[in-house]
Amino acid sequence: MSLLLFALLLLVFSALLCLLLSLNERSAGLVLADFSFGSLHLPVLLALGGAVLGLLSLLPFCVTAIYRGASGSYSEFLRAWFLLPIIFVGILSALHSPAYLDAGYSCLRRGLYWFFFNLMLATMLLVTWVSQPIVFLLAWEGMGLFSFALVLFEYRHKDNLRAAWIYFLACQAGGALLMLMFLLRTQAESYPLFFFISGLLGFGLKAGLPVLHIWLPEAHPVAPAPVSALLSAGMINLGFYGILRWLLLPGLVSLPLLGYSLLICGMLGALLGIFFAIPQKNLKRLLAYSSVENMGLIACGLGYGFLSLHWQRADLALLSFAAAGLHILGHALHKGNLFLLSGNVYKSCHELSLDRLGGLQKRLPGSGCAFMLSALALSGLPPGNIFMAEILLYVAAARGIASGSLLIATLSLALFLTLAFCGALAATVFSKAGAAVFLGEPRSPAARKSHAIPALMKHCAFAFLGLSLILLCLSPFLASRLAQVFAGQSGLLWPDDLLDNFCMPAFNEHLLNTLLGFSLFFVVLLFMLFCIRRRHLPYSRREAPRRFTWDCGFAQPTARMQYTGSAFVQPLVYLFAPLLRPMRNILAPKGLFPKKASYELSCRDGGEQLFWRPLMNFTVRLAIFSHRLQSGHLHLYVLLMILGLLALFIWGFAL
Repeated sequence: MSLLLFALLLLVFSALLCLLLSLNERSAGLVLADFSFGSLHLPVLLALGGAVLGLLSLLPFCVTAIYRGASGSYSEFLRAWFLLPIIFVGILSALHSPAYLDAGYSCLRRGLYWFFFNLMLATMLLVTWVSQPIVFLLAWEGMGLFSFALVLFEYRHKDNLRAAWIYFLACQAGGALLMLMFLLRTQAESYPLFFFISGLLGFGLKAGLPVLHIWLPEAHPVAPAPVSALLSAGMINLGFYGILRWLLLPGLVSLPLLGYSLLICGMLGALLGIFFAIPQKNLKRLLAYSSVENMGLIACGLGYGFLSLHWQRADLALLSFAAAGLHILGHALHKGNLFLLSGNVYKSCHELSLDRLGGLQKRLPGSGCAFMLSALALSGLPPGNIFMAEILLYVAAARGIASGSLLIATLSLALFLTLAFCGALAATVFSKAGAAVFLGEPRSPAARKSHAIPALMKHCAFAFLGLSLILLCLSPFLASRLAQVFAGQSGLLWPDDLLDNFCMPAFNEHLLNTLLGFSLFFVVLLFMLFCIRRRHLPYSRREAPRRFTWDCGFAQPTARMQYTGSAFVQPLVYLFAPLLRPMRNILAPKGLFPKKASYELSCRDGGEQLFWRPLMNFTVRLAIFSHRLQSGHLHLYVLLMILGLLALFIWGFAL
């Protein structure tokens, strides 16, 4: 607890000092050092130092709690596991922020940014640490409010105001549901279903479960890139933390109900997330839908694990829980990296539309390589650490298919096909994103005028890759610790007699060591190929000379002749048109020498079209109807009061 107090004091005091000093023009303009990304002012240095030191102070606790594993408490291990993404992504996002917020922002705006950024970090730490419901709710609400202020940072744009308003409503709805859950927690024996539904919806809103994900593709594109990284890599994980920490009550919450709910929501969320990522033209919006997909896969792992407990299959449960835990850490590092890299792209050319980018590999070679490596890992391909997590879930599903039970085999086959389908589509989506941004020729004046970025922004990306490599090497150890902790919860989170033989030998560590060797072989192979290219291929270290080639009748090739991101995925969009409901805007060429021709393809969010928009329309109609009751006649108001009292009497006597 002393470590938490120290971290909170550093974060809160540095945030307040930064804001107070930013209000004074003299102190706000005091330059302490000049770097490649610009001048480092006193308020920024205080806020940055407080954020980095405060987060680093909690790292020894996390390492110790995870190393102890089952010998420590379940709550400590769970707290440390979810703190790691906040610490790593929070530090690198903080280091990325001074270069991202360049001289184009006033000292006061930068002071406000750091004030809310540090307070958001403080409330995120508090959410994982507290054990009192009231303090937890206050920290949860503070986390939503401070992150809302950061989403609203670019408030001058109308679309940003709409996105921030949607995010604010989602935060408040989640907070209200969690208040209801804690009220019902004391009477969970009387209302177990209402307790479960309110908790699942409240935490599911933060985790981005299907239909509840509506805020993710709206908030991420408008928030600053470091904030998007922290939201996607650190905050949405806390939805699963809440489920594992507060929703599991022994003997009250049915494990089959929790397992079926998470597994079905996870499969739907993973498929819908990657489906709607296909047609996206905004880079950060595409990454937001990818986060929905990955949260769905994590929910699949947890749901399948809880169902395996009910099926008396310890081997499947341990594999599934280990896969979900590794996926949380892997997604945090790689998705945080991709959001910061999207900030690099925006910083270079002030454009995020995939159809207007291109050719940035020449200007941002380091960012392009880092983007491709993180995209490769998020697609579930080796040597990424998410590959380790998904292989564990594949193995669990394959064992379930061969179990001999029709129910287990059916659900396991559905999970197996979901993993395969999401992996293939994720590779397609990230191929589109990487190629449209970094390869080919610039497709717009903004892309042609792109410039180099400060070195610190590039170093943050490579720091993420270094952490990912460390996580890859530690994956067998971390997975075994996860299995030990969950194996030791019999009698605490689920009844003692639920499993007759719930023991660690059911978890096959040999499989993890084999996967680690396979992944490290790929890492070494990639490094060797890079060295060979640098040493032996012509023009690998200097600019290639320009020479005329046979043009095959083209007088002047232009960027319009290459594929755009929309063209690359057009066949898939047409294939899934019944689900995506694409809207086409076509300006067909006319005449022998047409001057204008265009093709625009867009898709609205499925949850918005099928659920939220009809719900809002119904709410508006209901409000218009209820407005008629405000007639101004006193006798009508008295009649409504009498009817209300009669209804309360009837309800009271009926109980």
